[in-house]
Amino acid sequence: MVYFFSHWKKRCVFSLNFYTSIINSDLPMRIDSTQALKLRSLGLIEFKGNDVQCLCNLYRFYFQERI
Repeated sequence: MVYFFSHWKKRCVFSLNFYTSIINSDLPMRIDSTQALKLRSLGLIEFKGNDVQCLCNLYRFYFQERI
C-alpha cells in the first residue's frame, strides 16, 4: 500500500487536491469529470449519480493520515 501511495502521489498531483476533499467529506460531492474518471480508474472512488465518494472507509482512514 505504501508503494501504491507514493507512486499515485507522483503521477496524480492534480487529483490529490480533489481526493483530499473527497476523503474529508462524509457526503458524496461533485468534482471535475476528468479528475473523477482518473480517481475511479485507480479504484479510489465510486460514483453516486453525478457525485463521487470515497470507495471505502479503509482508504479514507489510510489517506487521511498520509495526505
